[in-house]
Amino acid sequence: MSSFNKDNFVSHHFWEIFNHKIPKKNDVPQGDYDKEKMIQLKNEFEEFFYNFPALQQLEQKTNYQFSNKHIFLEAMSHTSFIHECFSLIDESNERMEFLGDGLINFLIGQELFLRFPEKREGSYSKLRGALVNEEILASLGRFAGLDECLLLGKGEWAQFNEDKDNLVADAFEAYWAAVLLDVGSLDKLKDLFLNFIELFEKEEQVTFFDFRWLDSFDPKTRLQELVVARHRCLPKYKIERNWEEGVSETFTVTLSVGSDIAAVATHLSKKKAMHLAAQNALSKLL
Repeated sequence: MSSFNKDNFVSHHFWEIFNHKIPKKNDVPQGDYDKEKMIQLKNEFEEFFYNFPALQQLEQKTNYQFSNKHIFLEAMSHTSFIHECFSLIDESNERMEFLGDGLINFLIGQELFLRFPEKREGSYSKLRGALVNEEILASLGRFAGLDECLLLGKGEWAQFNEDKDNLVADAFEAYWAAVLLDVGSLDKLKDLFLNFIELFEKEEQVTFFDFRWLDSFDPKTRLQELVVARHRCLPKYKIERNWEEGVSETFTVTLSVGSDIAAVATHLSKKKAMHLAAQNALSKLL
């Protein structure tokens, strides 16, 4: 996956180009923007978006081109974008997220059922939960380049960074919902989705449908179970906030088992720092 560079993102270029062209909400009722101007602005915006370079990468990764590009545009439009740019598109991707969530759960659940006939319901549920968690879906979304295609409001874009897994995971769900609506066939969608997963496996050198994902899904719970069984105590997490002017805030987590330090991890996200510390400690104990 490519390194994080906000200059590659459609939202960066959108706000550079359109910041002063978007009418304010109180302008429209007063007639400051007539219909012709609105149509011209929408046409300019759509030409900009549909020709943005990141979309070509996405089409290559997913091996799919939309017949109805407006469906894709809606799938990439975050609520914050709709709020600030209501004149360009009517609806955010929230409804598509809902549909996509169900679709991905179904597709992955069906594939687990077919690949592992010897497993029981509980095993399917645990692995599906691991594979559809926010972090994994965000990784898939970044691999496809969906993060670079996301349309975000100015405030949301200013805060956007490589830790915004929730936004990228939501976009991944919305994208596959949009594909279903465009292609009109669940069988065709399944083929496209599984081919995409195969490409992800090949380029990232991982096995997606693998029960080893359970080790990294919830390392804090697994670590606690292991520590209690072996040491009859609970792991302790000490969290330190690191802040320096002009530098992004980070969190350092020191994980102790009894009187021994088992792992130390630092990340921009406190939650991820704890996750990494637990993963590191777990790898030493297993």
